[in-house]
Amino acid sequence: MLSELWPDKQWQGRRAPAFVVSRPAGERPRLRVSGDLDATSSAGLHDAFVAVLRQHCPPGVDLDLEGVTYLDSAGLTGLLLCRDDARQMGCDLALRNTPTMVYRILQIAGLLEDLGLARPPVPPAVPGTGGAAMGFLSSRR
Repeated sequence: MLSELWPDKQWQGRRAPAFVVSRPAGERPRLRVSGDLDATSSAGLHDAFVAVLRQHCPPGVDLDLEGVTYLDSAGLTGLLLCRDDARQMGCDLALRNTPTMVYRILQIAGLLEDLGLARPPVPPAVPGTGGAAMGFLSSRR
C-alpha cells in the first residue's frame, strides 16, 4: 500500500488539507482528501492526483471526499483539473463519500452530472397522495 501526505504548511487555525493515496492489491487507487479545499490547497490536490496518474497509470481513480470540511471555487477548480487530467489519460474519476455540503456546492455549480454524481430525479407526486409519493409521509393509515 502506498501512503503519502501532502502538503505540510501552516494553515492559521484552519484545518490543513491532507491527501493520502492508497491502493489495496487489485483495486483502483484511492486518493483520500481531508480538510479545506480552497485556494491554498487546490494545487496540492491536483499535484497529488497527477502523481497517482503518473505512478499507477490506472484505468480509474477514486477520489474520496469524506474528510473535506470546506470547498470554494478554487477547490472546484482543483476537482475540475483532476477530472480533465483523468479524461486525457483515459482514466475514470469517481467521487466517493461526498459530504452533503460538498454535494450541495457541486449541485449549485451544476457539476453533479459532469462529475458523475447525478441522482435520478424524484418521481412526480401522484394526485391525492401528498408527500407520500415522494416518501415523506406514509400513505397507510
